[in-house]
Amino acid sequence: MAAPAPAPSDAELRDGILDLLGHRSADVTICPSEVARGLGGEDWRELMQPTRDAAAHLADEGVIEVVQGGRPVDVRTARGPVRLRRGPSWPDASQPHVQAQSEAPRTHWLLPIDPAAHAEHQPPDWRTRPDAGPVWEAIGRSQQIDRWCLRSGFRTMQAGDTIWAYLSRRQELCAVGTVREVAQDGGAWQVLVRWDDARTAALGRDPLPRSTFGQVPMSTCRARESAARVLTERYDALPGPRHTA
Repeated sequence: MAAPAPAPSDAELRDGILDLLGHRSADVTICPSEVARGLGGEDWRELMQPTRDAAAHLADEGVIEVVQGGRPVDVRTARGPVRLRRGPSWPDASQPHVQAQSEAPRTHWLLPIDPAAHAEHQPPDWRTRPDAGPVWEAIGRSQQIDRWCLRSGFRTMQAGDTIWAYLSRRQELCAVGTVREVAQDGGAWQVLVRWDDARTAALGRDPLPRSTFGQVPMSTCRARESAARVLTERYDALPGPRHTA
């Protein structure tokens, strides 16, 4: 039986905060508990203080602000609930970074999926078993896996992009495929995926942990440059045709 997933590091919590704020409007605040819940699952309460600590480090850099009642506070001394918002040093200059990725031969997307939402079909040891194949198969028995609703990413995701299924409770990638189409259906955006059977089967036997690619997807998001390099290497190492530029 595999050991439980390690607790998120400070860097991963920082990434979680940035990812969540990055997918909200510039004037919207978030609660640290949203980050803790996304990364910790049922154990999210244990992450509240580490999340506040990570927020303190980002606030020190001016990347975010910690507010209480709409006014900036020091999260290290503030008592009670706080909110997080973009700070004066928020990386607006990240646009060239996004453009550089879009010009790369292949764009990678991370699609978070909560296995607990499909618990009725999951094997009893789905949280701890070393392989993820049965966990992914259980999700496929619960819903149509080639069609997923999108709350983010749909404006820039394109047919031909690579997409990876990220099991949020297990914190690992278990499936990979190609975006067939991004379509609107009844006011909701959906991504239609052609999953790569051979590569997904290999990933099911040996899932890729988040610590390897170093990004915490709080919602559907584009892989950062450093993560994209790791994903490209893993993709080409899996059985199947290689990417072509």
